[in-house]
Amino acid sequence: MFSANRWESIGKIQDLLRDGVTCIVDRYAFSGVAYSVANGLDFDWCKAPDIGLLKPDIVFYLKMDPLLASNRGDYGQEEYENRFILVINGHN
Repeated sequence: MFSANRWESIGKIQDLLRDGVTCIVDRYAFSGVAYSVANGLDFDWCKAPDIGLLKPDIVFYLKMDPLLASNRGDYGQEEYENRFILVINGHN
């Protein structure tokens, strides 16, 4: 579904780029692949739906201390955040 959304938007993104607009895209294809692989799916299978999409010129990976991140509004609403909190608290 993540990939379908990207394919649905690709025409608009291409038009914007052609018009000289810089597009900053939050969590494009790479985060969807990482999230899916972290949940046990095969890496190549997860990457396949995005083959042919535009590739970013640059990717930024933002790293934050987990305890600081847990102070963020709505933190813990996502399943992986809840599991992550349990792991950093010494529970598996």
